[in-house]
Amino acid sequence: MRSRLRRLLPVAVIAAAGCGGNQPAPPDTGGTDPCGARALVLVNCSGCHDGVSETTGFLDLTSPDSVANLVGKPAAGPKCAAGGAILIDTDGSGLFVDKLRAPPPCGDQMPQGTFPLSSEEIACVASWVATVAAAR
Repeated sequence: MRSRLRRLLPVAVIAAAGCGGNQPAPPDTGGTDPCGARALVLVNCSGCHDGVSETTGFLDLTSPDSVANLVGKPAAGPKCAAGGAILIDTDGSGLFVDKLRAPPPCGDQMPQGTFPLSSEEIACVASWVATVAAAR
């Protein structure tokens, strides 16, 4: 509970500044997200990663289902594209999850402007991303 409360205030501040998720998380009807990774991505990533800016790698994370579209795609942001990194590989590894950890292999640790995700939250997102990648 404390971790969740710790994250709510910064999300509200970021949302007011035009960066941060303010959409309700869609329910997981497929049973593939028992730890809430879809909601973590939506709340912590969608406000900045709306698909329209080069500085955010043109990533559109306004719908957690868009994560499936990142499998096999190269990084496009100015800080990570030159390295040829893959956003999500077929086994679920890749820059998408690596950028949640400190230090990231390129660019800045995500999410910016709020507290970093906990190791449990990162493991949750990594597990979900691996499930999404395997389904592709």
